[in-house]
Amino acid sequence: MSIVQQNVGRRPLVWASTTGQNIGGLGEYAVQRGMGFEVLAAPPDTTSPDLDLRRLAGVPLDVPTTERLVWETYRYAGLIRRDDGPLESTSAMAASSLATPLVQLLYVYAGRDDRAGMEKALDAASRLSPNPGIREALRSILPAADSPAP
Repeated sequence: MSIVQQNVGRRPLVWASTTGQNIGGLGEYAVQRGMGFEVLAAPPDTTSPDLDLRRLAGVPLDVPTTERLVWETYRYAGLIRRDDGPLESTSAMAASSLATPLVQLLYVYAGRDDRAGMEKALDAASRLSPNPGIREALRSILPAADSPAP
């Protein structure tokens, strides 16, 4: 906690999403950006249109930064483009954790009725996750975009 006290507001303090969602009890001061939870000096502005508040990871998701990281920065070591069978178990678990921000973006795109974004996120997430049912589970979100608004 002394690292947080000495550095909050002075430099980025980021927990990897793979370390869990507790964030040292500082969740109300955190925002998820891609694969990391950044602790801020003050609670995030939840009225910002840049934040998605569905809180799948327990904290608001910074959508523009997550999109930039997911689609432009992260390279995934070719995992999204591969078609050569399942990974060994350790690699499969690592790849699965990389799917988390993609799943979150899928929900963001569903809320925006962005069918192209939903398909892109679904395809990438299902290639990363070792769970064979993830495509079907995530695909269940897609029909919502086809339904007429009430």
